[in-house]
Amino acid sequence: DGLLSLPKTFSPEYKIAVDCTYDMDLLRWGAGRLIELAAEKGLTQKEEPLISEWTKIQKELVPRHVDEKTGIMVGRDVKFSSPHRHWSHLLAIYPLRTLTPEAAEDRELIEQSLSHWHSFGKRVAGYAHTGGACMSALLGDGERAFKFMNTFKTYLKPNTFYSEGDSLPVMETPLHGATAMQEMLLQSWNNRLRVFPAVPKKWADIQIHQLRGEGAFLVSARREQLKTQWVFIQAESGGSVEVQSQLANAQWSTSDGVSVSKVSNGIYSIKTSPGDWVLFWPAGKPRPEAKITPVPRRGKEYYFGL
Repeated sequence: DGLLSLPKTFSPEYKIAVDCTYDMDLLRWGAGRLIELAAEKGLTQKEEPLISEWTKIQKELVPRHVDEKTGIMVGRDVKFSSPHRHWSHLLAIYPLRTLTPEAAEDRELIEQSLSHWHSFGKRVAGYAHTGGACMSALLGDGERAFKFMNTFKTYLKPNTFYSEGDSLPVMETPLHGATAMQEMLLQSWNNRLRVFPAVPKKWADIQIHQLRGEGAFLVSARREQLKTQWVFIQAESGGSVEVQSQLANAQWSTSDGVSVSKVSNGIYSIKTSPGDWVLFWPAGKPRPEAKITPVPRRGKEYYFGL
């Protein structure tokens, strides 16, 4: 068919398949990331001959196999048909984010695939609930993410350890639970910082401090009674990034030299240099009291606190 395929490989702890989605998703992501890094460094085809090979993989790799009723498949002619805690066939959704909900048809596929993965009952084990929470957070569905996390809580011991069946206690699943909560509070992908992207109603009052986004941007923010009060961005390395602030109409103040423009309601583009900062707060309200002091490590960074 003129497309690049893989022979039979193994979807971890599950099934063998041609065009195994697990391997294809990682290959597609890896080639794409190499192309991005080459562009970031300004490398030409002559300087990096493999650029043409990575581009060929991106253009000619066989599309992921999808079943109209169950969503993303394990591979060619292999459906996800029995419960398993791993989401190896859904890596494109999370954590790779090569399949995102920005297009309506992609959102529908993500929702369909997530629901089918969890349609087999509780036997999928706690790890599947942290994964489900992360995917729900990607969709902006804080209530579903919260439900997944509450189910996951039933697997935890009082010391936060976790075990499946008669196996020894493990720590990676509780750590991924902490990751899932952070995904509900801040997401950073496709050059956009998403602040409070999937917050459930029961988390009415929240404050985060210096959570790190891609590009070395530190994000602090506060939410009271389900409304964002302020968002503070610090740039360690500088650069451009979009900020999805949960403030449809915001006003802002910045350090010298920062450029801010409104992309759409609640989304703002900022251009910074190392050490710059931007403070957003609701339009029509007074500027929050801010204590801005240099951080000793650089002297050009700033700390914001209320």
